[in-house]
Amino acid sequence: MESLILYVADLLWDWPLIVAILSTGLYFTVASGFFQIKHFRHIVKNTICGVASSDERSGNTPKAVETFYTAVATTAGVGNITGVATAITFGGPGALFWMIVTGFVGMIIKMAEVSLAVYYRDENEDGSYESSPMHYIEKGIGVSMNFETMKVPILVFAVGILATIPFNIQNYYASMSFESVRFISFQSVTIFYALVLYIMIFKGIGTYGKVIKFIVPTIIIIYVGSGGIVLVRNSSLIIPAVKWILSDAFHIGSFAGGIAGQGVAEIVRQGFSRAIYSNEAGWGTTPMLHAKAGTDHPIKIGLWGVTEVFVDTVVICFISGVVVVIALVSGSTSVGLELVIEAFSMGIGKFANILVPVTMLIFGLTTSLGWYSYYETVLRFIGTRSNLNVLPIINSLKFTYPLPGILSTLYFVRSGAPSSLMWALSEVVTGLPTFINIFSVLVLSNKFFDLLQDYERKYIKGIESDEEIPLFFKEENRDYFVS
Repeated sequence: MESLILYVADLLWDWPLIVAILSTGLYFTVASGFFQIKHFRHIVKNTICGVASSDERSGNTPKAVETFYTAVATTAGVGNITGVATAITFGGPGALFWMIVTGFVGMIIKMAEVSLAVYYRDENEDGSYESSPMHYIEKGIGVSMNFETMKVPILVFAVGILATIPFNIQNYYASMSFESVRFISFQSVTIFYALVLYIMIFKGIGTYGKVIKFIVPTIIIIYVGSGGIVLVRNSSLIIPAVKWILSDAFHIGSFAGGIAGQGVAEIVRQGFSRAIYSNEAGWGTTPMLHAKAGTDHPIKIGLWGVTEVFVDTVVICFISGVVVVIALVSGSTSVGLELVIEAFSMGIGKFANILVPVTMLIFGLTTSLGWYSYYETVLRFIGTRSNLNVLPIINSLKFTYPLPGILSTLYFVRSGAPSSLMWALSEVVTGLPTFINIFSVLVLSNKFFDLLQDYERKYIKGIESDEEIPLFFKEENRDYFVS
């Protein structure tokens, strides 16, 4: 059974999914005129550097910056730390180069996902919003393109997302990170992890958002700053590290072959797969969070999707990766989490034994909490479309959601099962919904480009036009909301 799970995971997350996401990202990049690169300054100016002038909260809708922090908190998980180290260990330092490349094409994919989710979102009776790939599959493909039913792809997406509930790799790696430095036993950490999840879930998304808004920027600054100290204190190793990364990325010269003796195909695969798993570009997950924000134009929220991927991959993953490569250049033979801790200790000493596990714990908790909100969104969609009362299921989920994290952690540690099996289980259930989402975003690409052209004309070029396009689905197809 174990070999079958690993085989299916490799089948899904090997070249089929990599090619699907890469080709989609390249298509959107070229067709948009390299928007995420050409207008990167505009994007930053109108997101993280323009928080004070961003859309204000209206009624029950959060600010865009609040959903951004929540989205970053959800994507920034163990993949940003151990995932990066694993990619470099098994693929070679060149994997970091391909992670960054994936980040840049992932920016435009995330922008398209978020913009479409905002365009096709539902407005609730209390003025709040709900959206997901299920919404734009139903309305964009089903209603607008006159397909009789889209129940099958919607069901595959929904089941795939809900099937991740038993596999909380965040709890496992957060717990084992403390165990590895002999700081606190993994049993204590996994129980503490579950208790914090219970508290935050029952306090509600409002309290969760307030905590996230403070703690996420703080821990990112501390983590990235610590990585910067490693670079400063080991500046003589930066050039050799960069040379190794670039030569290994293209399998050139004496460094070719990577640490595990792999060829360029494995280097590229490791870089792409870990970056995709980290920033979730193409998964259709974080658009569920971004779409809750108030705005007068979908692309305004889409810009936050670009920034989210940039922070997750180009900033956090890059820092994790470059300090790991520096440690390898210095002669380290460690792997996984131990390699990351050793790398950071080259800059901040023994404090790395605290910083890395605590960062993994916080990133893991915020990821688990974000995924809980995805489950609620999926269940509410099922309830509204099928007239089922899903409230009892949601209430039950509040009590049961943290438990699989404890049980799976205890099982994997006690049984001695490889951690790769837990990654594989998670990858299997997320692979199919990702294919569904990528296909749907491609089908709806014309809608995204219409919105993007409208945004460029109004907010970048400043051109007034008498021709107005619908900016939300309810303006395009009012009959859908009347019926």
